[in-house]
Amino acid sequence: MNGLLIWGVTSQARLLHDLWLTSRGHDAMKVILHSPQAALPSFPNALEVSKNKADFCHFLPCLSHFIVAIGAEHGKARMDIHTELEKLALCPIDVIADHCFIDQSTVAGAGLVVMPGAVINKFCTLGSQCIVNTNASVDHECQLGNGVHVMGAAAIAGRVTVGDYATIGTNATVLPNIAIGEGAFIGAGAVVTKDVPNWTVMAGNPARPLRERQVPETRPDADWFSEIA
Repeated sequence: MNGLLIWGVTSQARLLHDLWLTSRGHDAMKVILHSPQAALPSFPNALEVSKNKADFCHFLPCLSHFIVAIGAEHGKARMDIHTELEKLALCPIDVIADHCFIDQSTVAGAGLVVMPGAVINKFCTLGSQCIVNTNASVDHECQLGNGVHVMGAAAIAGRVTVGDYATIGTNATVLPNIAIGEGAFIGAGAVVTKDVPNWTVMAGNPARPLRERQVPETRPDADWFSEIA
């Protein structure tokens, strides 16, 4: 392992960097923060920062692995960046907190983030770039797509299917055998009692549709990675 790229400079980058150090102990490894908006990091650190494409190309030869430090409802952005960085022969790293539970029968894609107190029960499958946040639970036989974010203290009951890029809000509950559509957003504290269409915002108890979500554009723009070899 040569060097680690952390894509992001906000609190998500700070959190994932610290969790990675704690769980893996690679304190001597070179770490580069990349700022998509050419901003300075929002937290104190002594790490080198890439602020633009020229900086990125300069650091690239010393990099071997990456973490995409983009949280909230930006699952599609996580996957878009993940895909482009893999094309550059960088390997995604999982960030798994020490004090969580992931059953050994779970099958997960690359770039998984699991925060302290989270539980992933038996026979679950998760796609790439999923986040299971603090004290969240994913019960038995659930299927989560790519870029899914289960926010803090959310509870997904058994045999639930969650489409790519969907977000389950803080303290929300999804009842058993529900299908959550691609890109759906479940609001904080909502109780989902029936299937949710693609790219729909749901809220309330029981959860009801509020509006449609727009499919987000690639972040950064799709041509940002062009001419990077």
